[in-house]
Amino acid sequence: PAVSRWWAWRTFVGQDTAHRPTHVDTLGTLDPLLRESSGLALSRQHPGVYWTHNDSGDGPRVYAFDSTGAPLRTFEVAGARAVDWEDMDAGPCPLVGPQGPYPRCLYLADFGDNARGRDTLTVYVVAEPDLQASPDTLPLLGRVRFRYPDEPHDAELLAVSPIGDLVVVTKGRTRSVLLYTLPAADLRAALTADRAVTLAPGRTLPIQPDGRIGRMVTGGSFRADGRELAVRTYTEVYFVPWPLGPPGGEVGRRCVLARLDGGGEALAYLTPDTLLLTSEAVGMEPGILTRVVCP
Repeated sequence: PAVSRWWAWRTFVGQDTAHRPTHVDTLGTLDPLLRESSGLALSRQHPGVYWTHNDSGDGPRVYAFDSTGAPLRTFEVAGARAVDWEDMDAGPCPLVGPQGPYPRCLYLADFGDNARGRDTLTVYVVAEPDLQASPDTLPLLGRVRFRYPDEPHDAELLAVSPIGDLVVVTKGRTRSVLLYTLPAADLRAALTADRAVTLAPGRTLPIQPDGRIGRMVTGGSFRADGRELAVRTYTEVYFVPWPLGPPGGEVGRRCVLARLDGGGEALAYLTPDTLLLTSEAVGMEPGILTRVVCP
């Protein structure tokens, strides 16, 4: 089966040449502590700083690194659990602190559910730390606990829009890829009351899951202007115009990551045309940081 999947993937990326990236640059390797970089966020407060976390097996930690992959600092999130953190994003803070609004927040999604048996999922919210002044332990601003309206799903994509809406996209283990939203006002109410909310019915995206070629959703992010949502699979990136239009027109363009190894999960926008990707470590080889320009 492994050989069959490898052959299917090689055939797929070899045949689809029209949607390949125009540029792929390896910027550096990730620290050995980051063997399973599963989420990625770009700091807008600190240019050149990026945030990530590991997949399941690590504690509730976030890691800062620079544009070469070199580590900067590690922070532990107080009061959080790491059952299966799968993605993260940076966005506007939903709450006001004692000294006024926080400049920027990190959202950490503990919603991985391979067996699709978790009833309630959690997104933790912390103020983005200052690399020079913040202590090693970050206070938790709040948590958003949520349920799906239909059945449990495995998800690996969390994205926060520029106006603070939360978007969750399922991995595709149930033969379809579903997109759920939590409006910013509902998110703030859930944080304030610390109560679980049920998401509105999901929207099916026209992305046909196929594990043989790595077409399972693993991460994503909004473009800075909020007009596009990038949805990453192991081997592709789908670009979804935002806000969503009529059903059937959700995907605007597609990019096949043919020159990459297919082992990565996380994605963030560097510019409107350029993506930053991380991959997991394989054996003794560290994870890598890659810059991609898609047509």
